[in-house]
Amino acid sequence: MSKESDKLRAEWPGGEKQARQHLEGAGYKLNDDDYWEEPSPGYKPTDQDWSALEYLEAEFGYNGLIGEADPEED
Repeated sequence: MSKESDKLRAEWPGGEKQARQHLEGAGYKLNDDDYWEEPSPGYKPTDQDWSALEYLEAEFGYNGLIGEADPEED
């Protein structure tokens, strides 16, 4: 296990359900291909949004976000 995985697990103690609820509450929609669609064009994900997206991708195989570049690429 990597330290990054441990950090993400600690941020989401409620697991997949908690991370999904966060994203859905922020307006993200999960499509049929397990990609998350941003709430609106030009929406800038928060640090917590990125954390939830990364956690779901690393731990549960979700495919990430459509429509926004990774914050480390900005």
